[in-house]
Amino acid sequence: MNNHEQLIDGLGLWSEVISKNENLENRPALFLDRDGTIVSYEEFLHDPLKIKINSNICSLIKACNLIKIPVIEITNQSGIGRGFYDWNDFNKTEIEIRKQLSLNSAHINMLCACAFHKDAKEKYKIKDHFWRKPNSGMLEEAKNIFNINFQDSWIIGDNISDIKSGLNVGLKGGVLYNNGDKTFKPKNNFIIKYADQSDDLEWLVNEFIS
Repeated sequence: MNNHEQLIDGLGLWSEVISKNENLENRPALFLDRDGTIVSYEEFLHDPLKIKINSNICSLIKACNLIKIPVIEITNQSGIGRGFYDWNDFNKTEIEIRKQLSLNSAHINMLCACAFHKDAKEKYKIKDHFWRKPNSGMLEEAKNIFNINFQDSWIIGDNISDIKSGLNVGLKGGVLYNNGDKTFKPKNNFIIKYADQSDDLEWLVNEFIS
C-alpha cells in the first residue's frame, strides 16, 4: 500500500523527519545504513519480530544524540520493489526499530528509503535511481532538511555501496561495518575505517567535536 504521506513521490521514495529542532541544523551528521548495520542482517527484513539491534551502533546513536549530531537512516529497500513486502510492512518494522532504540535512550532523527531497483517489478524497475545507494539522493534529501555539513559528516554501512554514497557527496569518512573487504581505495581525503559488532564506535564522537 502506498497511502503514506512519507512517500514523497507516491511510490518508491520515503522521506520522514522523525525529530528536528534548530540545534540539529547546520551540523555534521551520522548517516547509517539499516540492514546489517543498525540491525543484524536478515534478508529482506520486514518482520518486526526478527529485529536485533546491534548494541555498539545503538550506543553510538545515543552518544550522537547527546552532542546534537543528527542521525540519519538511509536504506535501500528493493524488497518492496520486488514485491516481497509493502510499505506497511516497512513502516511497522521501522516503528519497532525505534521502539527498541528508545529503550536504550537512542533515537533516529530522519529516515530515507528507496524501493527502486533494476530487477524490481513494473514502476519500481529503474536501473540506476538517484536515491539508491551508492548514489547520493538520500543524503542530499537529508541535507536539504537539516542543512547538513557534509565535509565533517560520517557514514556507516555493511556494503561498499554505503561507503561510496558518502564519498560521492564529500563526507569526511565512512566505516565499513562487519565487512572485511579492504579492496576499496577511496580517492581524495576520504577516510575509511573498519569495525564489527564487538568494536567500541564511540571514538567517532570525537570526530564530530574535534
